[in-house]
Amino acid sequence: MSETLEITGGEAIARMFAAHDVGLMFGMGGFQLLPFYDAVRRLKLNHNLINDERCAVFAADAYTTVSGRPAVCDATLGPGATNLVTGLAEAYNAGTAMVALVGDSHRMHSWKNMTQEARQLEVLRPVVKDVLRVEKIERIPELVRRAFAVATSGRPGPVVLDVPEDIAHEVHAFDAAAFHASETYRRAPALRCRPDADALAQAAAMLAGADRPLMLCGGGVHISDAAEAVQDFARRYNIPVAHTMSGKGAIACDDPLNAGLFGRYSRIANDLIAKSDCLFVVGCKLGEVATRRYDLLATGPPILHLALVADEFVPTT
Repeated sequence: MSETLEITGGEAIARMFAAHDVGLMFGMGGFQLLPFYDAVRRLKLNHNLINDERCAVFAADAYTTVSGRPAVCDATLGPGATNLVTGLAEAYNAGTAMVALVGDSHRMHSWKNMTQEARQLEVLRPVVKDVLRVEKIERIPELVRRAFAVATSGRPGPVVLDVPEDIAHEVHAFDAAAFHASETYRRAPALRCRPDADALAQAAAMLAGADRPLMLCGGGVHISDAAEAVQDFARRYNIPVAHTMSGKGAIACDDPLNAGLFGRYSRIANDLIAKSDCLFVVGCKLGEVATRRYDLLATGPPILHLALVADEFVPTT
């Protein structure tokens, strides 16, 4: 017979964070999530109190960028939650895996002018991959696993876990075996897909047949921890590498094959693009800055685009 744990919803969340082996957490406490903070202290998780939720989300973003592990930030309801918006929008655009835990109003008192209450989920939804609201305390283990799976899969990004006050403070008899997590979703990106075999063969043939190939690398190289692979590939086949600002470091700055920034801030890379007979775009969205307001790649050499998810493939004309 398995062990039963009679604990609060807040402690259940903390135990699920521990199961996912989260590192640094950043947040600002509020009454709605007090059982969570109490459990974090007792379980000796590494939570860092900050003075403003905006600091918490940017610190979490930095932690994920450096470690590759999905970060956690937290905030109380209303203005606490909405203070996360700018950082979440940046994380969403940059592909940063993150779980944002936000407290919400007690459901028995919602929409009765509760202190700080706001339409926070309507505000947060456009700047995250998903919003998961906990309506049943027994679903906490499942929904926390879901939050980390969504945050780290495909193109990584932030996920909001919204917890009403009564759920965080309620006590439930959990099966201790429910507090588990998959190794797969403890780093980002969690799942990697192989390209279509025929498309891969065609791309290899195009690169092999090119006299002046050029690699264009973006921030996705670092999201996927692929800088070493990029450098090995470039050096093996003697292919110059240009990069975006977020792709800096895809190849060492002092490497003879480094062609520097391309796009709006190019010195030599744009000229190399014009002379290239095959462009190999790796982990780059080909956005406005990288393409010099979309005119840089309007015509010219064929483009091979390697990205984590197919919806990053955008027309260049």
